Amino acid sequence: MEHALIICDAPKAAAYFEDFLKKAGFMPSICQNGPQALRKMLDRPAELILINAPLKAQSAEDLAADIAAKNISQVILVIKNEYLYDVQEKARRFGILTIGKPIRIEELSLSLSFARIAQQRISMMLGENRKLQKKIADLRITNQAKLLLIQYEHCTEDEAHHRIEQIAMDQRKSRLAVAKEIIGRYE
Repeated sequence: MEHALIICDAPKAAAYFEDFLKKAGFMPSICQNGPQALRKMLDRPAELILINAPLKAQSAEDLAADIAAKNISQVILVIKNEYLYDVQEKARRFGILTIGKPIRIEELSLSLSFARIAQQRISMMLGENRKLQKKIADLRITNQAKLLLIQYEHCTEDEAHHRIEQIAMDQRKSRLAVAKEIIGRYE
């Protein structure tokens, strides 16, 4: 179940959003201000952050922009219709979804769907990024092993590459495991 954070200093509105998000399958937490929300996010990041403007202690728009810039969470900003168009351009630059008040349930549901889809895409990209980072780290180790073979065995880069591959095939090990053994032998 996804975790959601509601930033709202109006108790009735907070209860409304909490009920809505529970029905949508989220585990919501409520914070009354930005600093409290930021502390809570350190303990447990939220996939969705819903900010109900205005906030007494600070600008809800600035808080939304700050959170969106520093986290991968999806941010929905609920703001009075009269201010909606003034805020939308800044919100768009940070990837913040905006909803006007009074709230229409269909609009809130649609924004929640968009937020979920965006979060899933980001999660997929993060997974792909982790795979690529691991490949890069493995290549660095293999290249370090090749460099040691070139330095100590006086072979060319191609010969070092083929030697690592040949040992890996003969011993039924991965090239990474062979590279680590070579590094361990020469260092």
